[in-house]
Amino acid sequence: MGKINTLEKPTPEKTTRFIKNAIKKSKLLTIAGKCEVDYQGRADGYLPLGERITILKPDGTTLVHQKNNSDPINWQPPGSRPSVKTQNKKVELKSERTSPNETLTITIHETLHTTSYNLTDGAQLTLNKQESQMQKQITKNPEIIEEGLRIIEAERKTGYGRIDLFGRDSQGNNVIIELKRKRVGPKAVDQLQRYIDYYQEKGYKNIRGILVSPSITPNAQKRIEDQKLEHIKLEPPKTKPQRIKTLDQFKNQQ
Repeated sequence: MGKINTLEKPTPEKTTRFIKNAIKKSKLLTIAGKCEVDYQGRADGYLPLGERITILKPDGTTLVHQKNNSDPINWQPPGSRPSVKTQNKKVELKSERTSPNETLTITIHETLHTTSYNLTDGAQLTLNKQESQMQKQITKNPEIIEEGLRIIEAERKTGYGRIDLFGRDSQGNNVIIELKRKRVGPKAVDQLQRYIDYYQEKGYKNIRGILVSPSITPNAQKRIEDQKLEHIKLEPPKTKPQRIKTLDQFKNQQ
């Protein structure tokens, strides 16, 4: 890890300069402070003033976290363009993308703490064993999802990560399948939608998005319906527990 820079309760002007420098030097940035958040895109939203942590990553990813829950309350994907300025004695941090048109505006009323980092990390996350088994199960028997489905590729790369399964249905539609081993929320729906957006930007037509998981939250189900995606309930395959012999059992076999 390279040099870590930190500011405690800086002025808006100092915060703005600090953020600009982190963006310019492709640093990971965290900001703890009082902010309001405005999102304009597929579904406009506004989050009133509150204390939150904003994370800005070198690849353009922007995350806004509240004190509870693992998922960000607002976010923008890799490839988004960040910018910052001081406006009316407040810090205005924007994250924008053009296809589709989405703008996340974070207005920071007070910065409590901000830190920038140079991180070195080339590791890749391997697929969870149960999700990997789901992937193999569907690849071998695509009719689990629907009759006539043909799986073309697993782990297909996109600008937003790897698609679990890419296939075509009996009508010739492209099908993107996202697999989850547990109950899913709106974040999983958004991730599936971004994969679809990625291929639509490349000129693909007639794309279906299917989210596969054991269950789904009501909010995620509504988002699925609003965005004309699909959810299929599927439990991950049961894994056989490894039976470990005791010392006495081992001796009895001698």
